[in-house]
Amino acid sequence: MDLERLIPGLASIVLAMNVSATQLEEMDEERLFKNYALTMCIATEYPDSDVYNDSIKALNGYREFGNIHLDAYFELTGALNGWQAEEYSSKSGEVVEIARCIDFHNSSQVAEIFEKYASE
Repeated sequence: MDLERLIPGLASIVLAMNVSATQLEEMDEERLFKNYALTMCIATEYPDSDVYNDSIKALNGYREFGNIHLDAYFELTGALNGWQAEEYSSKSGEVVEIARCIDFHNSSQVAEIFEKYASE
């Protein structure tokens, strides 16, 4: 492969990674945790897709930059399992997975788990 074409491409990737890391570094603990909850839900709703793979990468980033106790993430998984038992349907009867995930992300359960571990 032509080295002159490879270097700009690699530089772009490194620059993009730095931008993402900086954005995560600037997020507060609650935002990181809530975004983790959202991406965890999305990953479970779309297990056989590119969205799943991207969600897993995002999960790792949110957890890496967060400082909340690891038990909070385990408790969040249990809360999501109960949340997914509820069916979310549109007026036409179609299942709406993304709405379920957005509502879970903004739920009092996620907020309570965060508050429980943020105070430790």
